[in-house]
Amino acid sequence: MATEKPTTATQETVIYLGASLNGDRHVGHGSVFIGGKLPDHLAQAIKEDASLAALFVPLSKAGAAKRDLENPNSAIAKAFAATQG
Repeated sequence: MATEKPTTATQETVIYLGASLNGDRHVGHGSVFIGGKLPDHLAQAIKEDASLAALFVPLSKAGAAKRDLENPNSAIAKAFAATQG
């Protein structure tokens, strides 16, 4: 599955499929961002760690992304594992 990086220009709603994060990167698993607009702190976190972008998935591709989470070699599974560590 090709991962699309969310930006402020993205029109589609995105969902965060990573582990819940606290601190400067606070976001809960399953958080939805209408129009793909991420809060400034998350946009900055993606700039600092581009692998986080794989965890923000367009809602229309969420089913496929959840299946990809089961494949430990997929980009989204690797990004998810990094958020747990």
